[in-house]
Amino acid sequence: MMELVIIGGKYSGSRFPVQERTLLIGRANDSDIALDGSNVSRRHAQVLREGPHFFVKDLGSRNGTYLNDQRVTGKALLASNDILRIGGHSLRVESTVPEGDLTIQRQTLALPTNPDLFQENASQKLKAVLQFAHQLSNSLSPDLLFGRVLDQLLILFPQADRALILADASPAPILRAFKTRKPDGSAEPLFSRSIARQVFQKRIAVLAEDTRTFEANLSIQSSGIRSLICVPLQTHSAILGAIQVDRRQLGSPFTAEDLHMLTAVAMQVANVLENALLHHELLENERMQRELMMAREIQQAFLPRDLPVAQSSEIDVYGELKPALEVAGDFYDCVALEERRLAIAVADVSGKGVGAALFMAMVRALWRQFLQHSRSPAEIVMRLNDALANDNPKFLFVTFLAGIYDPSNGECALVRAGHPAPLLRRRGGKVEQISADPGVLLGIESTCRGLEETRLKLHPGDALLFYTDGVIEAVGPDSAEMFGETRLSQEFGSAPETDPLPEYARRIRQAIQRFSAGTGPQDDLTLLFLRRKGP
Repeated sequence: MMELVIIGGKYSGSRFPVQERTLLIGRANDSDIALDGSNVSRRHAQVLREGPHFFVKDLGSRNGTYLNDQRVTGKALLASNDILRIGGHSLRVESTVPEGDLTIQRQTLALPTNPDLFQENASQKLKAVLQFAHQLSNSLSPDLLFGRVLDQLLILFPQADRALILADASPAPILRAFKTRKPDGSAEPLFSRSIARQVFQKRIAVLAEDTRTFEANLSIQSSGIRSLICVPLQTHSAILGAIQVDRRQLGSPFTAEDLHMLTAVAMQVANVLENALLHHELLENERMQRELMMAREIQQAFLPRDLPVAQSSEIDVYGELKPALEVAGDFYDCVALEERRLAIAVADVSGKGVGAALFMAMVRALWRQFLQHSRSPAEIVMRLNDALANDNPKFLFVTFLAGIYDPSNGECALVRAGHPAPLLRRRGGKVEQISADPGVLLGIESTCRGLEETRLKLHPGDALLFYTDGVIEAVGPDSAEMFGETRLSQEFGSAPETDPLPEYARRIRQAIQRFSAGTGPQDDLTLLFLRRKGP
């Protein structure tokens, strides 16, 4: 039996078996495989079976049917692993053989305890295994290892025309590497996924002395393979892949002794491959850590180093960001504007990690751009939302709190966009939460009109605290309770009047650490303070 499998796009993974009937492909709803798109005709192509063979036929479509990037004229024979392209859709040809239809002549367990492996010609097999071990001993790169394994296999099995390394993947096994004695010009050789599935699922090594008995296996018939061995690359804990050697010519088929030899060699290869994969994973982790540390340094450089004070000595500003991971999805900013005004903002992107950090970098760039062309925080936030919503393929969103402080009268205009409301500490220590319209999350809807500004007046000694939800949503060791706004207000209000703002931040951080009992931050922690100096 043959199946067409859609690869890529929203229908990826959909499978359509071709049995005794033809299969119609097109845009029409009654098609056997209905594909959308203006470049797909209503009746575009059909797949039909003639005896043991399958063909594709274009039905006069406007944009053509392509098989392995060649336009189909008339009928074209299909083989396993062929790629059929119709409009913007790609379909892979897969042959599937029910397990009962695929008769393996010989099989053996791929285990060191299998007594059959060294029953015959033990010294020769031991020599071959040691030779493999010597050749592969310093192979710490999987790609380099694959190349050496394939070279050695063609030396060890002179009757083999090809050597392949396969991987167990979903929805079907895939080719990792191969080598042939006489390249046939194809970019990727055919192999039987049915045989590979049996090797992976049953963890057995199999021998097909004469594949002509596999009449139902399309891929073997198409490739001309006459004899093959396929064995798993198996360690004590996992199957890392499979090795196959095969032969196209009649005569000199592989034997049971060859099966045992390749099985013994494959166990040695699997151990070396496991070490190579672990080494490769270690190197990749180290590389990722270096890149994340560089990303963290770049992100920290985005934060304002010398916070402006609106060219006057009447206000203090202090901010800090403590990422939960290497990079953060939070940010804060403080920018001096014309007429000694000061723009301040705190934001929090949905999610954490590199994706959130990249999105936040875009948010920061847009915020700074729109600051130059508007005097109203509401207008800035609305323009920011429109820009994010119009270019947001991953549907991330951001909460935002922006304000513009005017030192000429001590007024601060605030706008919330789904962000926690700021806290205002009056001189003397009384703390109140600012009653401001919550607004909407940015980046979801393409329009965000009618945001309400909240205006408040800072008197000498008053202080504002902007923060992200990582502060109030920090949890205790039993995760049953959050730090909350009440505790935050208490810590903010209990700080001595004369303490510098960095001391305010330190007290709040320590309170969160005590509450969390050393469990560590679950989210980024960001604090931004603005205080009007006293007389």
